[in-house]
Amino acid sequence: MTQRKIRASEFVADIRNGMNNADLMAKYQISLDRLDLLFSKLVTAGHLKQSEIDRLNKPTSQFSCPVCGIAQDNSFDECPKCTIVANIAPKKRGNIFVPNSLTPITPDDFEKLIAVLCEKKGFHVTMPPANMRGYDIELNKDRECIAVQVKCHKATCNTPQVLRFQSFLELPLASKFTSGWFISASGFAKAATTHVETEKPSSLVLGTYIDNDIVWDYYLETPPWPNTPIASPSPPPPPPAVKYIGVFTCKGGVGKTTVAAHLAGAFALMGYDVVLIDLDPDKNLRKLFLENPNDEDGTAALFVPPAVRGNQGTTITVLNHDQWDEVAYGNDTNIVICDCSPVLRENPDELVKKFDYCIIPTTLNPLGIAKNSDVIVRTFKHIRSKNSTADMFVLINGYAKSQENKNTVLIDHLKRSIDDYAQEDPKCKFIHPDNAKIRHSTSLLYWGYHIIDGTKPQLAFKEIAGRSYPRIDFLQLAGYLQDHTEIDKLREEELK
Repeated sequence: MTQRKIRASEFVADIRNGMNNADLMAKYQISLDRLDLLFSKLVTAGHLKQSEIDRLNKPTSQFSCPVCGIAQDNSFDECPKCTIVANIAPKKRGNIFVPNSLTPITPDDFEKLIAVLCEKKGFHVTMPPANMRGYDIELNKDRECIAVQVKCHKATCNTPQVLRFQSFLELPLASKFTSGWFISASGFAKAATTHVETEKPSSLVLGTYIDNDIVWDYYLETPPWPNTPIASPSPPPPPPAVKYIGVFTCKGGVGKTTVAAHLAGAFALMGYDVVLIDLDPDKNLRKLFLENPNDEDGTAALFVPPAVRGNQGTTITVLNHDQWDEVAYGNDTNIVICDCSPVLRENPDELVKKFDYCIIPTTLNPLGIAKNSDVIVRTFKHIRSKNSTADMFVLINGYAKSQENKNTVLIDHLKRSIDDYAQEDPKCKFIHPDNAKIRHSTSLLYWGYHIIDGTKPQLAFKEIAGRSYPRIDFLQLAGYLQDHTEIDKLREEELK
């Protein structure tokens, strides 16, 4: 920025004649830091009083529109120049209240902000027709043609939203795009970033708008432009409290053990160390994780490699009830998932009382759906007789997408039964398949085949044609639980 020679008398006169920070910076071609330095020098030399600086920099006086940059008073609900509506709040730096803009309130304004930001970075911006679905902004630079989708939500963007944008990029109508950027005003759920970090799509980029810039949450090789440096994190806090999850059954064959194991796998991919406690008398969970299948009393555990190279990775450890000790394992464990006995009274009361959340998988079986809903309600009541605070969820397992019409009828029937009971116990919830479900897959059906062929224990997360639907489904379930419970507080405590 070119600087002109500044005469103290002229500068002081301008201030006393009512020029604000933005006017001074424009007239004298100086940066905000240099303006702050000049204020300090003028006060030290006695040319200005500190009270004059304070009046000039009242928090109520200086704002900057994030799109057009015009300074404005906070009495405006929208920018008088470009009409953008934003939550705007100043931050003080030295003697100056820095014009600081937070996220625009409306989706249209947020699109406009991202478009201007990309234009400043050298991209040619084209806004698609109003009825175009799948993307909000088109960017062109050199040989790149980029589809940009933006979300101005209060909640973090979740896995299904990312998957939907990925599916758009795979359509023939998106063939002209070399890549796709998904820009969020509120960031991404851990399950969503874990999904892309494990699948590693080459054409997808995730970014979060922060302080008039985009911080890149995911990119395969290099970010579109460098991230703003982030200060070194503070020392880690004491380990957070362990969260307990019980997985129950309403009848045989609903996939209780499979759900418990793979939900543990999803949380492990998200960076949590998980303990699985096998309460089922058959001990199938331990058998499926035994490092040596011929040693029934041996170690049952699995190392889950990190989704991002350079991270440490996590562990899933399977224990019997008498092996679990929260004092011993608590420092190394974030989440405990219990594969519960189908005989409800056989589950230890001291563990059931600790459950923060309970999951009851069920299938959409026409003959059993009415009976299952009765059994689910009885299971709810039994858990509640032991535990007055746990949140309880019904999950659809083995979902067959090819039978949508029949599924709708069966789902409505089951949902009505659960909703009726929820009037008595509001902490009981039906997870609608639109929010989370476990789809039927051969990978899950044949999970455990390693016991037969003698290979090492593994989860059914192996990719087929570059994608693992079980991994996607269980990450989506973990993300749903984070959004509807206090599990995400584990992550918040770890990041403090």
